[in-house]
Amino acid sequence: MNKNKLDVFLEVFQDAAFPFLTADLGRYFDVRDDIDPNNISSYLLIPIPSDLSADRKNAFISAVRGVIRTIDVPDSVVDVFLKSEFISSVDQKQQTEFERIIRKEGMFFLTEKNNNLVWEEETVWPALYSTFINHLLNLTSLHTVLISKRVDEMESGLKKSGLSSNNLNILSEYPRNLPTGIQYAFASLGAWIGGAINLQYFGYYASIRQIHFAELNRRYLGMVNYSENESSNLSDSGIIGLPATLVLPLFEGQQNGSIFGSISIDEPNIANLPNKSFFETQDIESELALPGFILDKYYRATFRARKPSSYALYGSKTLLRDHYKDFYDQIEFDELLRCKHYSVPIIDVSGIEQIESHIKNIPIHSDSGLFYRGQRKLYMIERHDDVRSMLFADSCSREPSLITSAARDSSYHYDAMHFTLRYFIEQKILKKGDLILAEKWREMAADPTCKLDMAIMALAQHYGIPTHGLDITNSLDVALWFATNIFKMDKDSGISHYKKMEKSDWPADKSEWPVIIVCQTVTHSISGSIHDCQELEEFGFKAKRPIVQHASFFQGGHSDHQNRLAESVICVFRLPPREHLTKCSYSSLFPSPDEDSAYKLMLDFSSSPEFGKEWGKHVNRFHG
Repeated sequence: MNKNKLDVFLEVFQDAAFPFLTADLGRYFDVRDDIDPNNISSYLLIPIPSDLSADRKNAFISAVRGVIRTIDVPDSVVDVFLKSEFISSVDQKQQTEFERIIRKEGMFFLTEKNNNLVWEEETVWPALYSTFINHLLNLTSLHTVLISKRVDEMESGLKKSGLSSNNLNILSEYPRNLPTGIQYAFASLGAWIGGAINLQYFGYYASIRQIHFAELNRRYLGMVNYSENESSNLSDSGIIGLPATLVLPLFEGQQNGSIFGSISIDEPNIANLPNKSFFETQDIESELALPGFILDKYYRATFRARKPSSYALYGSKTLLRDHYKDFYDQIEFDELLRCKHYSVPIIDVSGIEQIESHIKNIPIHSDSGLFYRGQRKLYMIERHDDVRSMLFADSCSREPSLITSAARDSSYHYDAMHFTLRYFIEQKILKKGDLILAEKWREMAADPTCKLDMAIMALAQHYGIPTHGLDITNSLDVALWFATNIFKMDKDSGISHYKKMEKSDWPADKSEWPVIIVCQTVTHSISGSIHDCQELEEFGFKAKRPIVQHASFFQGGHSDHQNRLAESVICVFRLPPREHLTKCSYSSLFPSPDEDSAYKLMLDFSSSPEFGKEWGKHVNRFHG
């Protein structure tokens, strides 16, 4: 691999935003006896994976160098460490010693020695960040093993069938399910090292700035040769511009130019093919072809850029998913919605009794079964007419918007909040002085399955903080309650509550009526998306609210896959103006902080001096 290709890995991983709040402050007291106060230094050995080709070995080294180079801890973060609950709980002499050592600056070295990278500094940072760095390395190793195992299994199967495995292509899809960008990056790297043809994080890297900054996106679309008006329409419709100069070096780095993220470029759905013009314009010599690519941020699908026309990129037919053919044949409906390639019906019902009758006829295709989301109304994705034509031609094009709360605000960056909340919880645990509990946290923090971080994301979502996921429930009764109760917040006190809808609260427009959305994860790409926060219970934080709401967390994907939940929708039940009785009540669904230790933890987070001002406003307070 030449220097320019290695520079790609260096630059991408330098951009991965190392989370400074992952410093393991408890580790300082484990190693303090080994620190010479007159000659402070620490180091971390980073094993280089064995049995790699020279290209992939050098790419790994460049990626790690890119991340380590960014670990220059700001004074503002050091100040946060010094004010932490844990450090404040030790005696004054230890606090003074800790401050002197942690403020020490010194030389930085990163060298290759005996098949290891050695990160050495005249500071304690290599020791304090060892837990998180090891977590990233464990992530890399796990995904290397997972892909390597798949490669071996497929090669073995082909060999038994007398077929050649020379052109075997293994695609990595799971890394995008991880909670934060840097975890996504290292899992992708591991899968690629293990033999995957794609480095999935490259797709996120190439699109995330345009997702957050509309003006930049319009400029990039202009670089792809769209007109100013076309660029504006595309950008406002969720289409991201990817100039060839941005994407081609990434293709060279991953050594494959047919995959972007984890989807083949211009990948059609076999059951619902695009129009003929789509296939005619796949040739870059076509007069309609443009120099670059576009990505739909709602479904992370990437296409070769073309001049606007009715291509039906997501399929030219209004097609219902065949998983539910018998169910669809039994029901009556007049309206359809479009969820990427497939359409789903809106079913008008009289109430929960009729919904229950219909649900009995829905076949179960996954271990997680059916789940629901109750909403006061059905929201829709807004796209310009020309973009709808490009995506769907003349077929159904009304798309339900099931966009995650983090994705709704382009100025919001979830990862910063995630590691802040994780740090806050960790300080609570360290302050307890329970060495066994602290070591258990450290083990989970280093675990490559990311169960701890999944639990933190679920916790944040259940208690009001915007995340890359959505609340769902396996209780139809709970879904009905949320659909027919109006969320309110007192501006003066900041206390939230719900008001039961009266018949007069129903809008005249039927499209604004409350709905219950029925879902099931039937495709491989969205399986494994449902999580909870039970992992925090052993640390003393039992989340009672999701338990009584029969709630789980559906991970919607990072900001390059904003409408992921829509791909699991089976149908939408629309509720008419009338009293809809449920067994739920406000008090039963929202336990007080005295009953719900996780809720109390989140209220403490919202009012903390260090973090409350920036993040506290997002935590829903339902009790005075």
